[in-house]
Amino acid sequence: MSKAMWKEEDASAELLCNASKNLARLMERAGVDAAQLSQKTGLGVATINNIRRGVGNPTLLTLMELARFFDIKLSDFIEGELGRDIKPLRAVLAVPLIKFTEIALFLSGVIIESDHYFIDAAGFNAQDAFAVLLNNDSLFPNYSQGSVFIVAREERPADGDVVLVSIAGQPPCFRRMFVDGDQCLFSSISLMHDLQPFVCRDFKIVGVAVKAIKTFSAG
Repeated sequence: MSKAMWKEEDASAELLCNASKNLARLMERAGVDAAQLSQKTGLGVATINNIRRGVGNPTLLTLMELARFFDIKLSDFIEGELGRDIKPLRAVLAVPLIKFTEIALFLSGVIIESDHYFIDAAGFNAQDAFAVLLNNDSLFPNYSQGSVFIVAREERPADGDVVLVSIAGQPPCFRRMFVDGDQCLFSSISLMHDLQPFVCRDFKIVGVAVKAIKTFSAG
């Protein structure tokens, strides 16, 4: 084996060693295990565990995805050992994941146990937040089935926000809210429904849709 090949292998081993130590530290600080990190990044659990143990041959794209999740530079992730001076990690929280057609059941307490969705909670009040999985075509084509809305119940709605609202006692739906003086107007967020903003006095806002993760249909 040539000296050049030895140098290349030594460098790769050093980078993997750094990534291994840093990944273990970052996962501990973020409070996520391999299964949770796999769900959030799409990487395999075995791949994550191998990197954490310092074995295998991860691709550059895999390492970039891990660095992106923890909001650090790739160079910081693989070229040195992160110390106590690394910036605080974004809060990653597990919130209930509720199907859109089952929101009313969830809010009434019928659904006690649910799946979970991991979110970056930076920038909003995550207390009592939950995720809504769109499992029908009610918001197509803007949002296809599989899209996820993060709803923060403790957020105060503002003019132009998308809110989850129950109107006239009907099941909750997503509407864009506009404030006109002491009146509130609501309009559809789907292009399929040519609904002009209308004034409503009988409504109850469940929460503000602070984030929307789109899934685009193959069609």
